[in-house]
Amino acid sequence: MGEGCGEFVNKGCERVGRALWIVQNMDNRQVVFVATSDANVFAMRLVRLGPESNGFYPVLEGLSVGDRIVTEGSFILRAEWLKSHPSGQ
Repeated sequence: MGEGCGEFVNKGCERVGRALWIVQNMDNRQVVFVATSDANVFAMRLVRLGPESNGFYPVLEGLSVGDRIVTEGSFILRAEWLKSHPSGQ
């Protein structure tokens, strides 16, 4: 699908950067998509963000060290997920 997966979660960078579009809102919950070991297969993860500070939002819950976060195209993944889950479940 051509989604960017250039952001890694590591010990020194457990935050979502200036690109807040990485985070999608679904049913009043914040989610991100992470790459899986299968090509072009992504998993949706619920996250809890802290308050913005200098253009960054700390990820308080939902990601692990080493997770590869989708940085481009998360809106498309959200739209595809909603098409395949019309009830939002």
